[in-house]
Amino acid sequence: VGTVVQICGTCVRAGPVRMMETARTYKCLGRGCGHEFGVSADFGTANNALLAPTICPRAHEEDGCRSTSFAVVLDGSIHADYQELKVQESASALSRVGSVPRSISIKLSDDLVDRCN
Repeated sequence: VGTVVQICGTCVRAGPVRMMETARTYKCLGRGCGHEFGVSADFGTANNALLAPTICPRAHEEDGCRSTSFAVVLDGSIHADYQELKVQESASALSRVGSVPRSISIKLSDDLVDRCN
């Protein structure tokens, strides 16, 4: 996740280009707090999970807010395009005749989206 790698193979499936929410801004509704903070998506999960906060980030400060109530800040989201591919190893790379080629699912984002047809 988050690493650039180079592989050789054949693209056997290219999904449609989709949009995902990569970050969301929340505002703490605790008494007198109003702290705004961002939460980033976890790209390692199947659905790019954007987990809701459980406690105010200021809870660790001295006399910090311990609120568990938050509101989503309008226009506080960041979005990006992504695409899922399935790449299969080349037939020439197979070690034995008749063996099943291995495949890997890949998520492309940003400028790599829609490069493979």
